[in-house]
Amino acid sequence: MKRLWVSLLFFVALGWAQESVTIQLPWLNQFQFAGYYVAKEKGFYRDVGLDVTIVDARTKQEPFEAVMNGKAQYGVGRSSLIVNYISGAPIVLMAAVFQSSPMMLLTRKDADIRTVKELKNRRVMLTADTVEGAEFQAMFRSAGLKTSDVKLQEHSHDVQSLIRGETDAMVAYLSNEPYILQKRGIESHIIHPKEYGFDFYSDLLFTTKEETINHPQRAEAFYTASIRGWLWAFDHIEETADLISKYYNPQKKSLDALIYEGRVLKALAFKPNVAFGTVDSVRLEKIARWYRLMGVIPLVPSFEPLIYNHNILELSDKEKAWLTAHPVVRVGIDRYWPPIDYQWVWWIVGFMSVIFVLIAHKNRRLDTLVRQRTDELETFNQRLQEEIEKAVEKNRKQEKLLMQQAKMAEIGSMLESIAHQWRQPLNILGLSMARLNLNCALRGDAESSKVIEIAEAQIGYMSQTIDDFRNFFKQDRDQIMVNINTLINDVEALLGPLLVLKKIAIERNVDPTISVLVYPNEFKQVLINLVNNAREAIEQHRGHERIIRIRCTADDRYCTIGIEDTGGGIPMEIMDKIFDPYFTTKFESQGTGIGLYMAKMIIEKHFLGKLSVHNTPKGACFEIRLNRVMPQKYNAQSQNSETPLYSGN
Repeated sequence: MKRLWVSLLFFVALGWAQESVTIQLPWLNQFQFAGYYVAKEKGFYRDVGLDVTIVDARTKQEPFEAVMNGKAQYGVGRSSLIVNYISGAPIVLMAAVFQSSPMMLLTRKDADIRTVKELKNRRVMLTADTVEGAEFQAMFRSAGLKTSDVKLQEHSHDVQSLIRGETDAMVAYLSNEPYILQKRGIESHIIHPKEYGFDFYSDLLFTTKEETINHPQRAEAFYTASIRGWLWAFDHIEETADLISKYYNPQKKSLDALIYEGRVLKALAFKPNVAFGTVDSVRLEKIARWYRLMGVIPLVPSFEPLIYNHNILELSDKEKAWLTAHPVVRVGIDRYWPPIDYQWVWWIVGFMSVIFVLIAHKNRRLDTLVRQRTDELETFNQRLQEEIEKAVEKNRKQEKLLMQQAKMAEIGSMLESIAHQWRQPLNILGLSMARLNLNCALRGDAESSKVIEIAEAQIGYMSQTIDDFRNFFKQDRDQIMVNINTLINDVEALLGPLLVLKKIAIERNVDPTISVLVYPNEFKQVLINLVNNAREAIEQHRGHERIIRIRCTADDRYCTIGIEDTGGGIPMEIMDKIFDPYFTTKFESQGTGIGLYMAKMIIEKHFLGKLSVHNTPKGACFEIRLNRVMPQKYNAQSQNSETPLYSGN
């Protein structure tokens, strides 16, 4: 009975125990090692009974030494593991994550270094392993160079060294440093050994011979779960990048940088008609020949023993020798414990073992299902939160637009009240000035008459200005034909005094016969907004040439109006944002970011036209393109009248 309980406890422990193993990485955590993070976080290691610890380069341990010293059971290394194997290290290569190495030489484009030959007598940063690495040595030799022909520098592991001009070329990864230079606006050039015919493996997953012999099930479980993790990572790059950004990101990389890294590495991990992770003995021999040409190794051996075969049970040489010496294996049985007498006991043990295994399997499946549903619920909640935030942001922007429209309506109402209050005093003042003018004429006082005429002109101008502002804020009910030249005259009358004060001239090239069908006040609002923006750009630029050019051309179908300034132009990094609502380069007290957005809405939504912008050699040019096709009723009106329906204020 005691043996029964011992057996039951053994099978229970077998079902629930997890073995602890460690994998040592050669560099800091990043997408380069994503498959191992995914296998851990998604439970792939746990499903095969492993508790895996992932150690990165912050421990200052090289993967080869860590695995050989027993501090880690598995490691990630480069093609130099071939040299270790030939030197007698009892290692096994389990998988090649990258069929082509992402390691290359990076230069700035303005350094005019395009080939390996051009590196002669130039400063080059190489890491310790690349100085002796076969792929870089082979690339140098193919160009007739030696490492002594370049000025070797100790690698700073910081791309800023290249940006600051402290070196001419440096060893870098395709998936990392080019992205950083691109974001800084610095053009770069890549010198890759693959382009010279030296296509080597990278990030080789390896272990010891002892691990595969003494723990074959553990080695197979680690291999299978790791490959599963890598395939999942490359199939879900965005989600994997988000996982790394949260839990494995000591370098504080942005999410975009991690996604970029994942996409570049995926292209290097897969080759047509080659299974992921494949290690080919023929390619290993080619790499070994280059090490031999360099004098690093004396010969090129067979690499079949180096490659992990996860389908065959590994036996040590001692075990194989024993089986050869003992072709017949005899098994002894204690006569006091004959199996036939306890057959029913073993049957019960077997039955209970099956029950426990089934229960354990069922619980694991249930745990996996619960974890999967939990992940789906978290993803759903996250998406729901994002949708809510988008809706709130949209409502907030809509409220701001409504407030802006209400403000414009309130300003219009206020100007209407001001015009009403000013109109009568201006009329009385005008009549008084006319009477004074008549008296001066009767007395022959020419000098006083001249002064009175100037005052009358100013009163007329003030009255006309009130009408301009009232009409500007008036809501148009119908579209009417508008003469472009007349409308620009109105805008210049409104803004002319301010432009004169700022010493800004307006140059016009407008065909006086062009008319379009629009809401006059809305269109005038667009023109005023664009001219004001041009004025502000010229003031900020502080150049010698202070000119706003307005042109208008037309054909049978379209009318094009251009407003060009000499304000230095719009920076390219914000060119695609200037029409966004609430985007402004001014201080909050100087602008709301609504003007250009409202202008684009008016032109493209109300008039079905197009508002665009581009830079010129001296500034920016906003172009309005309007459709000249008119409804029949307006065609009929235009035939009966020589002037447009709208002729200004």
